[in-house]
Amino acid sequence: MLSARRLTEIVVELASRPGHEKIRALIYELLVYGLGARSTEIHFERPLPEVRGRADALLGQTVLEFKRDLRRERRDAEEELGRYLPQRERETGERFIGIATDGADFVPYQIEHGALVARPPFRPTVDDPRGLMVWLDS
Repeated sequence: MLSARRLTEIVVELASRPGHEKIRALIYELLVYGLGARSTEIHFERPLPEVRGRADALLGQTVLEFKRDLRRERRDAEEELGRYLPQRERETGERFIGIATDGADFVPYQIEHGALVARPPFRPTVDDPRGLMVWLDS
């Protein structure tokens, strides 16, 4: 279980847009120690050869795409999720959610009528670090 102090430290560090590898480590900590996900259920750099790519992280029906700075790399994240989500849905017959994040911003996506659609973004704050856990859990 994550302490309130550790959760706040993670939110502060994520807000600094710490880069791909650090985001991966911090998100892993949130998922496993904050939300109780099993480590064995989180797959990093999952190859998706059918669409020539690798999902940064896959947990259940959620594909996570980590970027250094979404302000500059959002199109890249959308292009990747636009390939990964339909592929996962075809392969499993289930609906998937994609989340692009640079740590400071979290943007969820879904496939609707064959097109990638962004949902309202989420920005964690130091004033409400548990809000990130609630958002991720939903």
